[in-house]
Formats: sequence, C-alpha cells, structure tokens
Amino acid sequence: KDGQIAPIIVIAQSDRYLLWDGQRRWSAAKLLGWTTLRAVKALMPEDLHRKALLTFIHHEDLNSLDKAEAIIKELTTSTGMGEEEIPTILSTVLRRLERSGEANQLTSLVTATTEAQVQGVKSLGVSENEEKILLALLDLALNPASVRANLMPMLSLPKDLKTAIRERGLKGAHALALTVISAKSLKTSERQATKERIEATNRVIEQDLTVPKTRELVAKIKAKYVLPEVSESKEVTAVVKGIEKLSSSVIGSTSPEQLAQLRQVLQQKLLEIDEMLNQ
Repeated sequence: KDGQIAPIIVIAQSDRYLLWDGQRRWSAAKLLGWTTLRAVKALMPEDLHRKALLTFIHHEDLNSLDKAEAIIKELTTSTGMGEEEIPTILSTVLRRLERSGEANQLTSLVTATTEAQVQGVKSLGVSENEEKILLALLDLALNPASVRANLMPMLSLPKDLKTAIRERGLKGAHALALTVISAKSLKTSERQATKERIEATNRVIEQDLTVPKTRELVAKIKAKYVLPEVSESKEVTAVVKGIEKLSSSVIGSTSPEQLAQLRQVLQQKLLEIDEMLNQ
C-alpha cells in the first residue's frame, strides 16, 4: 500500500554489497516480486563485527546459537584469546566468585559506566585474562553469568541440534534439554543416540512442546536405555547377618518343628532368589 518507506543500508564489498540494515524489507521485497529497493551506501566500519553485534545482540529474533558464536568471535578479537579457552576461563572465574558471594556484583555492573565497570571488576581480584573477558562482556551490556549459563553451552551442541536451531527455529533452551540424549547418558552407540535425539527434536518442533514437556520426553527416552540403580537393602543385610549368627549350638537346641519351619521358609526364599537372578 505505502511502498518502501525507509531505504535499506548496504556496505560495498568488492563487486557486491553487504546488507547492513533492512533484512525484513529485503525479505518482503522478494516475496512481493520486487526487483529494486532504495538503498543508502555506507562506508565499511573498521569494527564492522562489533557494530553488527551491538545492533543485533539484544534482538529476541536472533537465535541463541548465532548470538553465542558472535559473542565468542568478538571476545577473541577484543581479548586476543582463543575460542576454546574463553568459556573455560569464564566458567572458572564465575564459580570462584559464586563461592565467595561476589558474583552478584557483576549483575549491577551491566548498566554501569565504563569507568565503574573497570573499577568494579578490578575490586574482585580476578586475573588479567579473567578481567579482559568480564569487561568485554559488560561492555556489550551482557551479564557474564547469563552468558555462561545460556549461551556458552550452545557452542558445544551436536551438529543436528545446531541445524535445527538455524533451519527449523528450535529454541536454545529446548536444545539444551535435548543434549541429554547422548551416547554417554543412554549408554548406547553414537548412531543410536543421534537417531533418538533427531526423532525427539522433530517431535518437540512439530508439537511445539514447552521446555518442561521436552524434559519429560527426554526422561522417558532415557528410561528406555538406563536401568534404575539398585541399592543395597538394609533388610536383606540384617537377615543375612541374623542367619550367620545361627551357630551349631543354637540349631542343636532348637525344636524339630522350628527347624522344619525355618527350612521351608529358606527353601521358598531360595526359589524366589533364583527366579530373580535368572531374569
């Protein structure tokens, strides 16, 4: 009805253009069969990735996997550390701060000024690398504890779950619940575990299951493979010790009727024990 109201913003890259702003307008134009759009050309920023991250990081429609990978990429650039060591360092410092009761101080620093963030992190007595990571996250207005709990686990998801997130809209919380379906937890082959996980993922998406319902589904699948742990019975232990105390002198002084009754009970229980052991 009103046509294109605002232009899209593009950045020149060789003989092509990078769409900087206007993804929805671009998608809508393709659906309408348009062949042209009004656009504004912008210069390539030196810190393109950071600017893009700041633009989209707090959008709800950005999936948690892409968000996690974008954050890791920015952290490697700003701290000079490797992608594999950053989650480990972050987890280590947060566990230590939680034990000392200082982790909540980071939450209050998310909306603080840069100067206050620097002073606040330094007051926690963290190492140089830990300080770099915490300050980099706070500078992006991100809570380090939330990043560790909700985003960093996305990086180690199985390939099938990453695909489901990107191509089928699987939510991050559902993906984390589905990771429990693994070869290790099911005590089965990787191939079988992957098959079960993919089938469960399909069901979660098709039936639009909530996270609690997804966890219930995962628990049912796990129950098919993992037998419940059998603990030692205190009652059986007591009976065994009681029988062991039946010395020859005690048996010799017992009436034939009682001995016959004891033998009958023991024989019956032995049959039941044999039946259980042969299952």
